[in-house]
Amino acid sequence: MSIDIRLINGPDELQAVLQLRRRIYGEELGYDLPLAPAGQPLAGEALDLTGHLFGAFEGTRLVGAVRVNYGSVDPGRAGDGFGTYADFYGMSRFGPAYPQGISIVTRLMAEAEHRSGQTMARFGVALYEHTRDTQPQVDFCVIDCVPALKPLFRRIGYRQIGPVLQHPVAGPVLPLAFAVYHREHFARVGSPLAAVCPRHD
Repeated sequence: MSIDIRLINGPDELQAVLQLRRRIYGEELGYDLPLAPAGQPLAGEALDLTGHLFGAFEGTRLVGAVRVNYGSVDPGRAGDGFGTYADFYGMSRFGPAYPQGISIVTRLMAEAEHRSGQTMARFGVALYEHTRDTQPQVDFCVIDCVPALKPLFRRIGYRQIGPVLQHPVAGPVLPLAFAVYHREHFARVGSPLAAVCPRHD
């Protein structure tokens, strides 16, 4: 069955994301997650409330999800839109692009049978098109990954931007980023983003 990638819509789909997150991160990978109250809906994280969540659906079944958050200087909104990730990634390195010109991709996950490069690449394209069309001020996209997955993310277009970091839940991770409008780089590495990147800055 084909996979449909789209924005998460409504509280029921959000609960499906949170349940999948707990199943993959908590039960499968053994990450230390907050306890879930019995019989109660799962509570999302702060970045779930301000972010844009995408799901990968096989028919009506959620098989993967990812979150993207965009920087903000809105005086009515606390912080920069990134929570603790701003310090974790050292976003000051991006100079005047921070915070409005930055996006972060977090909570990327998929069921085991959907962890192929193709599914991850389709998530990448969906997030890229969403950012290109709705957040044209964004110049850089930041993510982290465990070292073993670096080749997969390099094929999407990410480059390592610093030494290994110690994630409080996932352990050692690599900080990665790409320039959103660097079409020549996408084409050079064979990224699927080359086909949807409109220009080269």
